[in-house]
Order: sequence, then structure tokens, then C-alpha cells
Amino acid sequence: MYARARAALRLFRVRRSGWGNVLQELLLNAELAFRANRAFVTDDYVWARDGGPYAHYDHSDSNSTRNFKLIPARIPLAALLGGLPVGAPLPRQFSRTHPRAVSRAAFERACAEPEVLDAGAVKATLPWDAPASRIFAAWVAALDAHGPCVVIEKDSGQIFDIWLLSSWPAVRVSPIITRFRWPPLITAALLRNVRHFPSSPELLASPKRTYTDEHPPTSLPLMPGLLALHVRRGDFASHCTHLANWGAEFNGYLSGFMRNWGSTTPANHVLYLRRCFPSIPQIVEKVRRVRTMFEARSQRRLTWVYVMTNADLAWLAELEAALRDTQVDVRDVGTGNLTWDGISTSRDLVLTWEQKYVAQAVDMYIATRAEVFIGNGFSILTSNVVMLRMARDVDPRDTHFW
Repeated sequence: MYARARAALRLFRVRRSGWGNVLQELLLNAELAFRANRAFVTDDYVWARDGGPYAHYDHSDSNSTRNFKLIPARIPLAALLGGLPVGAPLPRQFSRTHPRAVSRAAFERACAEPEVLDAGAVKATLPWDAPASRIFAAWVAALDAHGPCVVIEKDSGQIFDIWLLSSWPAVRVSPIITRFRWPPLITAALLRNVRHFPSSPELLASPKRTYTDEHPPTSLPLMPGLLALHVRRGDFASHCTHLANWGAEFNGYLSGFMRNWGSTTPANHVLYLRRCFPSIPQIVEKVRRVRTMFEARSQRRLTWVYVMTNADLAWLAELEAALRDTQVDVRDVGTGNLTWDGISTSRDLVLTWEQKYVAQAVDMYIATRAEVFIGNGFSILTSNVVMLRMARDVDPRDTHFW
């Protein structure tokens, strides 16, 4: 396989960043390798590069002292995602023209002395607000000028900055996105916790068939009746205030927030907290409105709530109690019993030792298959869920933000 590829590209991804940031960058980097007709070199998800097996992760909130816990410094990428970035076969129309991704070990065996390309030198030729199409074109041209084995200089910067908001139309129909899939470790976590969801084990399971051009991974069915909520707590208590002062917008999906760049008004701060760090009454009211609209439009029930969250257990108990009292307008829906059949959270999942350290991907997998999703537009985890729901053509009316 590698001999036929003749060309490969290895990139150093961001580190000490959450999985949402890394996934966003990884998919764009894999898309660049695909467009440059080079084999994408897959590597681990690396939190710390110092060589040790563990790293310290700070999970303090704004009201506590520093609070560190040990986490794996490296996680195999294939434990977090499947698809083309980890070497899955390409669709039939590309199988003879584009190389599959290769491992770092395979790259190093074939490329003893790779050429090193400085990311900063290429980015210096582009305006700061260059659209995705121009960034891809500049990088493909730069790579075409080099030999078969290229490494991007480790500390020369990211190819695609976090500010890039125009990349989605460029990659929407790419096999990098259309062939995205979740690995067995992630899908098994859902099956292990079937009692927390409204669907049958058969519906929750990954298809046993091999994915084909006619049945891509995005054809996996939604879980009817499931409403997934993404509720960020912890560090977002202070982060949302920072976003308000900064005048930040949602991660590429909505705009219209006031830009203040360093200061904010009391009214604007209240707006940001409602959209970024909603209170329990605000969450309940949003859920009530979304449920009412969905059930009135579809004449189908939302029966189960799943809360993706890093909140503590005491706060979640309050939220669950408040959600259990949530009703919808019977005049609009015309159904009988309007209580929830079940409410579960990230804290309720029973995970294996390996799944514990990829729990964020488990939550993303559940949210992409929920019939209705309400997310935090300032969170990259939410934006990646929205991206994957868009890729599978989920009705946009069933994806919401606080």
C-alpha cells in the first residue's frame, strides 16, 4: 500500500488541548493530505510530549484551588475515531488514485530522511482572513514542490487556525467526513449502557455489515425519542465571562453577539451566561420549548433525556429533579403522558477502564445519534457534534443551542 502511495505527510497536532480541538484540526489536516494526494500519517492523541506514560490534567473550576488528576499522556487515535484518518479504505472512486493513511511506524521505516516544511513560511504568504479554499490551495502547491516524504516542523504553528470558520462547505462532501465512523471501543460503550437510552440494543449497535458506497457510516440510524443536552460547567464558569469580554461568537454557526474586545456591558454579560453557562431554570425552559416545538411538528414523543456534562453530582441531582417536572403544551401536541421515561447523564454511564479515558468521544457518539440535540455554541465539542449531524443530513430544526 505504501509503496503505491509514493508520498506521505506527517503533521504535529496541537497538544494540551481537549479532544474537540484536536478532532477539528485532525479532520482538516487529513483533508489536506487527501487533496495533496499524500498518505496521511496517523499518530496518537498526545496530551504531553515529555515521554512519560501519564500527564497532569487541571480540572479546577473558578472557585477552587488547583486540582490535578493523572491522565494518559497518549491515547491511540484508533481508540477515539475510525475512518480514513486511521487507515480505513477509501471509497471505490478514490481507491486507485489516493493513498490510505499510514502509521507513524510505517512512515518512519519508509522515510528515513523526510523533508521538513515550516508551517509559518506557508502561512506568511496568506492573509489572516484567507478562506479555506485559498488555504488548501496554498498548502497543496507547497507540498507539490517537495519530495515524497514531508514532515511539518513540530513547533512552526497550526496549518488551520481555530479562527477558520469557512472550512465546512469545502469538506462537507469529502470522504474524510462522509466516511467518518466511531471505533468499536466507543460503540461498545453505548451497548454496555443500553438501559440509559430509549432504543433497543439492535438499534444502538453498529451495523454488522461492511460499510459501502451505498451504506456509509453516516447512515447509522438516530435513536428515536432521545434528547441530548450538552451542559458545560467547571471551567466554563470563568471561561464564559472571558468570552463575554472578548465578544466571541459561536463556533462558526451563529453570529450577532456584540463585539467588545476586552470589556462588556451588564446586559451583554447576562446574554452570554444564558447561552454559555445557563442556570437550571434556563435549561428547563429551553428544554420545554424545544420539546414542545418538536412534538407539535413531528407528532412524535421525546421520551428520554441524556445530559453530556462535567458537572458535579449534587448539581446534576438538582437539574434532574427540575427536568422531571418539565411539561409541554398539551394543546400543541395532543399526547397523553408527558413525563420523561428516563433521565441519564455522563456520570451514570458504566465504562471500562479504557473507555473512561475516551468518555468525551462516547458522549459525542451519543449526541450525533440523538433525535434532538441542544448544545453549547461556544464549545468545540458541541460544534463537532453539529458538524457530524450535518454530515448525516439530520434535520437542522432538531439541532439547537442554549
